[in-house]
Formats: sequence, C-alpha cells, structure tokens
Amino acid sequence: MKNKHQQIKKETYGLWIILGFILLKCLIHILSNTAFAYSIFRDEFYYLACADHLDIGYVDHPPLSIWILVVNRFLLGDSLIAVRFLPVLFGVLTLYIVGPIVRELKGGKMAFILAGTGIAISPVILAMNNFYSMNSIDIFLWTLAAWIFIKLIKTQKPKFWISMGMILGLGLLNKISMGWFAIGLAVAVVLTDLRNSLKTKWPYISVLIAFLCFSPYLIWNIQNDFAHLEFMQNASGLKYAGMNPIVLMSNQFLLMSPFGFILWLLGMVGIFWNKNLKPYRPVVIIGWTTMIILIINWNSKPEYLSPTIPMIIPLGALFVERTFKKWVNVCFALLLGMTILTIPMALPMLPVETYIKFSQTLGLTHPNTESKELNTLPQHYADMFGWENMAEQVSKAYETLPDTEKADAVVLTQNYGEASALEYYRKQYPLPRVLCPHNNYWLWGLKRAGKSPDTFLILGGRFEDHVGNFESLQTMATIQCRYCMPYENNLNLFLGKQFKGDFESYWNGKKNFM
Repeated sequence: MKNKHQQIKKETYGLWIILGFILLKCLIHILSNTAFAYSIFRDEFYYLACADHLDIGYVDHPPLSIWILVVNRFLLGDSLIAVRFLPVLFGVLTLYIVGPIVRELKGGKMAFILAGTGIAISPVILAMNNFYSMNSIDIFLWTLAAWIFIKLIKTQKPKFWISMGMILGLGLLNKISMGWFAIGLAVAVVLTDLRNSLKTKWPYISVLIAFLCFSPYLIWNIQNDFAHLEFMQNASGLKYAGMNPIVLMSNQFLLMSPFGFILWLLGMVGIFWNKNLKPYRPVVIIGWTTMIILIINWNSKPEYLSPTIPMIIPLGALFVERTFKKWVNVCFALLLGMTILTIPMALPMLPVETYIKFSQTLGLTHPNTESKELNTLPQHYADMFGWENMAEQVSKAYETLPDTEKADAVVLTQNYGEASALEYYRKQYPLPRVLCPHNNYWLWGLKRAGKSPDTFLILGGRFEDHVGNFESLQTMATIQCRYCMPYENNLNLFLGKQFKGDFESYWNGKKNFM
C-alpha cells in the first residue's frame, strides 16, 4: 500500500513538472509571436492558399494539415496569431504526452525534468511549433504513436494495435515521413519478441486501418499522375542536392541543442547497455531505422530527424537517471547553459538587428538545407521578410493600368511563396489574380491556362528571359527588401502585353514540382 501511494505521488509530481514546462513553452511562443514576431512565414502563406482550394491531396503534401487549417481559419481567422495558434497547440500536446511516456517507463523526478527540458527547449521543435506547417502535427503524431507503442509493448492488448493503425494512417495523411515510423515499427516487431503478435490478426488489421486512412491521398495521386512522387524525386535530386549524411548528423547538435542531443544520443545507444531498459528497445529500433533510412536516402534534410526527439529523449533521460545519478546536476547545468544560447536561432526572440549581432558574436552558422544563397539571416527567418512590401509594389504597378486592362490582367510569379503572399495581401491592396508554375499553383493555373490573358505583370527574372514571349515588354519596378532571401531581393517587375504563341503549351512546359 505504501509503495502504491509513493508511486501515485511520484506520477503526480511528474505531471506537475511537465505542466510547468508546458507553461514555459506557451510563454516563450506568446512572447515570440507578439513582441518580436517578424511576419508570416513563406509556407504559411502557401498553406492558406491551399486552404482556399480544399482537396484530398496536393503536389507537395497530403491534405490533413490543410483540413485542420480550414477549421482553424473558420474559427479564428488568418492573422499571424490565429495561424500560429495551431502549431503551438500541437507543441503543447506533444510535450504533454511526454509525461505519460516517462510514467510508463517508470521514470523518477529527474527523468521528468531531463525529458521535459530536452524537448521543451529543443531549437528545432521550438521552430517547428512556431509557424504553421504539417511538421508540428507530424511531431505530435510520432510522439503519440510512440506512447501507444510503449503501451502495446507492456500489455500486448489488441486495442493498441487498432489505435496504432489509426495514428499511422492519420500521420501518413499528414506527412509521408510517418512511413519511416511504420517501417521502423515493422523492423522492431520482427527483431524482438513482438514477432509473436504476427500470429494474431491484430497487426494486419492495424495495417488495413492505416491504409484506409491514407487512401484519399493515394486516390489523388492516381488522378494526378503521381505528382507527389515527381515532387519528391525533383526535391531530392535538385533542391536538397547539397545534403549528405555528414550534414544530416553534424547539424543535430544545434538543432536538438547540446543538452537535447546528448540525451537523444544516450537514448539511442544507452538502452542497449542497461539490461533493465531492454523491454523498450523496440522504440529505439524505430529511431535507428529512421536514421538509417535518412542516411541511405543521402539527401535528407537535418530536421527530418526531429520527430524522433520526443520519443527517444525520455529513454535517454531514464538512462541518465539510472546510470549517472552523481553527475546529473553538474552536466544538467552546463548543457542547459549552452542550450539557452541556441534558442534565438530557433525563435525570433530578439529584434532582427540584435539577432544578427548576437549570431555574429557567437560565430553561429546557419544550416542551409535547400542549396540557396543566404544573407545575414537563416532561411526560416529570411522567409518572414519582404512579402507585404512586395505586394504593395505590385499593387502600385497594377493601379497604373487602364481599367480596361485591369480586368483581364494577371501577375505571373516564380514560386509559391510570392504567389500565395500576393493572394494573402489582396485584402489590403488591389491586386490581380495570380498565376504561378510552382507545385500546386501549376495545377490550379491549368483551370485558366486555356485562354491567354492579355496583360501580364511578371515578377522576377531578367528582361531577356521574358521579352520573346510578348509583343511588348517594359520594366515597371525593381522590388527590394533588406532581410529576405537573396533570390527574393532586387526582383524585377515587368509589364508584358499580348502573349505570343499558345499559352497552354507554354504553361505545360513551365511546370515546376520541387
């Protein structure tokens, strides 16, 4: 009776520790999105544009994150704070699940503190939870699946196979990378005593449930010539060509934070040293399988490992608690101090000029994951600058057109960031409809590509790139921005009239799935 009372007291204490970290996380994100928020991120504009074209699939991602965003926008609107409510919410839910995971592992107070710290202030997770994309949902669903898997390991109850199938299916409907978890799960089952479950019907029912949940996106790809496969092939071979296994692993020290990386590493390897942790090795096998897949893929971005953080760090925390009790406090203080210095790299917690001086003083380098030139800011910050000014300048050029030309005019952009930002700011500035050959915008453009517009505002490129396509072409403006990505600075804006040739053929040749 006394032991049971102590166990309940320990679990309650651990819950309060996690709730404390949740409160800290909420305060950090509130401060970041109010006091120092730079602007809406490039991909957030695009997700909002996708929400305007509700579908069961998109070129560069499955539909679940868009369906969720549609509901959120209906309830809260599409302001920066409204859009970023969801990633913070999924971040809070992820951190909350860490409590039950540590509890299932029979971790003590120190395990709760270490796991909560490692996850709550992990720079890559902070960044993913600070702007809307499928990534915050992906991390949450991986963590939820890990918790269900631990329950399955401990109880072998069929209901957890059913739950696992639903989570994997939703995860795949959100982001294809949930497939890495599924492969890791299969490997873990085959390599451990869990293989006995293959003699029952439940694992197969789980696979069927996952397939049915994911089937809408399969149907969409069949209908659209497997556009997502084309996107992944192009992105891996071109956009991410500069990535390799060395870049993948060397960046983890900063992405996870020094503190988090040590815990993650100890979770990945320490569980094979401590015999008392043997029952939970299947969870780590999922982490190892994921890492091996990313290494074999060669062009994997460093942040692709981030969903493994909340599922592996609790195991590392448990290993530290049971193995290095005497050294925990000293190591905790040293690593935590190093970690705090990395937070401004993940969240806009400093005014932009202060951040630039801060990063230069510490000699911090910005990971470049898309083979694009960087300026003084990392890409995830630079892509929050310049959009409204761009929309305003395009609007001024559009307003100079005669009314007879405005009605049929379009603005032709080079990428989905420019296109979706212009559509977002249409409620503030007079702007024409947008055409863009990048990803889903190319599909949307097909609906009106049969008839060539008479008047084009062309954003980006050089005069010689466009002059052969129009009867007349003139330069209207050069749009500048100080902190944006270099390729979005000094954008030429042209006015082209009377398109030459067949516009539909031209449009088909401009497709850019990447």
